[in-house]
This record gives sequence, structure tokens and C-alpha cells, in this order.
Amino acid sequence: MGPMKQLKKMFETMRLLPMIIMFLGLKGLAILFCILQFPSTTWYSLPYTPYTRGAVIKCCSSLLSWKLFVKKETL
Repeated sequence: MGPMKQLKKMFETMRLLPMIIMFLGLKGLAILFCILQFPSTTWYSLPYTPYTRGAVIKCCSSLLSWKLFVKKETL
């Protein structure tokens, strides 16, 4: 089976829906992994500067607690 015959079979009506689902699933996973790559690379590089990881954790926890405080106050 050559590449043209395989492409023709891939676009048959019986195989079209599974092909679309496969391509969308792969594209969605690729986008998800690209989004997750940035925070994981940042978290991995933080220990190279002294006390950075602790400062980031403290900053994020204070931002989250402030956000929760604002929500409680408005209710």
C-alpha cells in the first residue's frame, strides 16, 4: 500500500470520524503539554538562585489568600 492509497482510505466515510477525533485529540494534548512546559521549566530553574523558590511560594500563597479574603469580604 502506497502513501496515496493510504490517504484515500483515511478519508473514506467510515474512517473520517475516527481520524478527526485522533487529530483533535493529538492537537489538544500538544497544546496542553506546551502550556504545562513553561511553569515546569520555571519551577525547575528556581533553585539556581538562592531563596527564590521560597519567595515564589510565599508570593503565590499571599496572592491566593488575598484573593480568598476579597471574595469573603464581598459576600
